[in-house]
Parts: sequence; structure tokens; C-alpha cells
Amino acid sequence: MYRVIEFALGIDGYPFTHEWMFYFFEALPMLPAISVFCVVHPAKYLGSKGGLEKVSEEGGAELVETGRRHRRRRSDRK
Repeated sequence: MYRVIEFALGIDGYPFTHEWMFYFFEALPMLPAISVFCVVHPAKYLGSKGGLEKVSEEGGAELVETGRRHRRRRSDRK
């Protein structure tokens, strides 16, 4: 919403000429989101395929949810 108002008022508008509005409406809301991703990285829970795996079935494609990655046992390694 901030960006819509900023560009609607143009380069001489109040939001474009006053930097505090950018920090309050754009940068401040990103702080909690970035903080969460610093503590809990989403890749830890999504796996290598992003949580979804593409499977072909008779000319079509289907998205199937995958579980955790399977680790190979020492006896399976060559």
C-alpha cells in the first residue's frame, strides 16, 4: 500500500521526499520477518525440493508432498 501511494503522488510527493515514511512503512515491518528467518531457516523444514516433488503420470504432472530426506546407511555406501 505504501508503494502505491508513493508512486501515485509522484516524485515530488510527501512519501518520496520524506525518508522516515520509507523506514516506517517498508523497512520496519521487514525486521521481524528477517529476525525469524535468522533463527529458523525454512530450508530446514522444506527439504531439497522445497517440500514438493514433481511426479509424471501418463502425460500429466502431479505435485506430491515429500517427507524428510532419506539418509543412506553406511552399509549402502560404496
